[in-house]
Amino acid sequence: MRVCSAKEYTNFLKEKRLILNLYDPCFILNKLQIMNICANTQEIEKQYHESLKSFSNVEDEKKSDITICFIGIKGSKFNSHTKIPELTCFAKFIVAQSDSIKLISNDIEKFCKEKNVCLVEVQDSKEAMAFLFKYFYDLQDEQFNIFAFTGTDGKTSMVTILQLLFNRMKFPAASIGTLGIMKGYKNFKLSKSTPTTPEIYDLYNILYELKKKDVSNIFIEATSIASVQKRLSSISFDTLSFTTLTSDHLDFHGTLASYYEAKLKFIDQLAASDKPIKILFYNTDDSNADLVFERASSYPSILIAGYGFSNRSDFKIDGYSYTDNKLMIDVLYPASISNLHFYNKRLSSNPDDSGFEIKFRQQLPFKKINLRSNLIGKANVYNITHAFAILYLFFTLFLKKTVDHFEKIILSNKAVFEELMIPGRFERISYMGHDIYIDYAHTADAIENAIKTLKEAGYKSIITIMGCGGDRDQSKRAPMGKVASELSDIFIITSDNPRNEEPEKIIEDILKGVNKNNFLVESDRKKAISTGIEKLKMMPAASALLIAGKGHEDYIEKKGVKYHFSDKEEVLKIILKNKT
Repeated sequence: MRVCSAKEYTNFLKEKRLILNLYDPCFILNKLQIMNICANTQEIEKQYHESLKSFSNVEDEKKSDITICFIGIKGSKFNSHTKIPELTCFAKFIVAQSDSIKLISNDIEKFCKEKNVCLVEVQDSKEAMAFLFKYFYDLQDEQFNIFAFTGTDGKTSMVTILQLLFNRMKFPAASIGTLGIMKGYKNFKLSKSTPTTPEIYDLYNILYELKKKDVSNIFIEATSIASVQKRLSSISFDTLSFTTLTSDHLDFHGTLASYYEAKLKFIDQLAASDKPIKILFYNTDDSNADLVFERASSYPSILIAGYGFSNRSDFKIDGYSYTDNKLMIDVLYPASISNLHFYNKRLSSNPDDSGFEIKFRQQLPFKKINLRSNLIGKANVYNITHAFAILYLFFTLFLKKTVDHFEKIILSNKAVFEELMIPGRFERISYMGHDIYIDYAHTADAIENAIKTLKEAGYKSIITIMGCGGDRDQSKRAPMGKVASELSDIFIITSDNPRNEEPEKIIEDILKGVNKNNFLVESDRKKAISTGIEKLKMMPAASALLIAGKGHEDYIEKKGVKYHFSDKEEVLKIILKNKT
């Protein structure tokens, strides 16, 4: 963290090409020393006094030049610009958004003169905030290798898998996302932490603390909502990965087009990164793969690497099977890193010529590796291949090692792929010749994939327990009920996080998609799990119970209150009770 002049901050915003207007009628821009940045009206006074303690030896006449930078934020429920006139005793340097500046004063020049403050007007104060924190934390994001993951499903699995792989190979790494801040199988209890993609001020604080723990590789989930809210807009990515691009968060985005665009904007951010190497990974089999490829290929600075079954894949899945309940994956990969560069150049020049694409692809020299994993399902076939692709380019481009060196490292660490376990993501608990799976699947696609995975793995009968969250996209409830009913032998409909909705109303919405008479309704999730386990005991040997929707979560939220509840804990309690 750094203390420097307000002028330096203003110049940094200009350097990042933010359009701004400066109001400094008292000519104090060069004098002001910024000791901290705040965007919370309720914290600024406390932050001001705590920060001032660090300047106790400064002469009193100079203390007037030491100030907080306050950023006005236009939120969905509260616009903090309305409070700025009351905060000028703590903040002499103010950043305000153009469409809210009149909430401060109808005459900003006069306001600044009377209050003896300097104000910077920007078009988007959240974007400005991201860069102000970047400068305040001494551009520390550029001291990490930052791997960002976006997509509808699979982000959490990918950041977890990769930080586990990197740590096992002695490259200190942490993941930031839905599971919290993890290094290995342990969660960091840092002073600032939020679910999935943190707010920018929390994120830089997290990076600051991880740096002190000698972490150098960061795997972070980049959500569509974070894109719209500019939570990551100043972060310099090294790589950006797309998993799948289907449908989610329509309650927030409104349309699929808006949702897709929020995700695709991360490609623009990758292109603007200050990192010397910029790589885009994408799933070549995804229905929206062309949207991703076309956006990325418009930037010559981005190296594109595809993974999947498609012949256009640079890391091609050549087949997979199950042996002893373990997943076996054959992956074809470039024999030389130069192949990838050359292929990108040729393909981007003629992306619609599929005949050329397949013919040219088959001419490239490839090598093959077989990877064995404890994780099951086609989704994990993609995840493991995706992770392998990132490791390949990390070694060959970031570390500048040969492909032969990379192969030796991977072969000596193949066991780590087999030992992988992701909390709440197809987490398996064996019981009386059956398996119980705790999984986070909370969309129709994810539910369908989860049940089909269990069938593919050889389970004879499937029981599914599922609910839907309240105050979220209602349009996905009926499709989720439909697919769970059609693919399961028994379907138990229950509650998830009802939030401010009535559980019965959510269940009614789910039932609208149910076409088979194979369902039970039990709104109490604890009782639903107990019922599911009792039903499982009566099923043919080697059957499976899928408890979907909450995964690693350890609470149920009702009417604004969170109550402790863990699917895994409930399963273990029931198993222990049945043993005694």
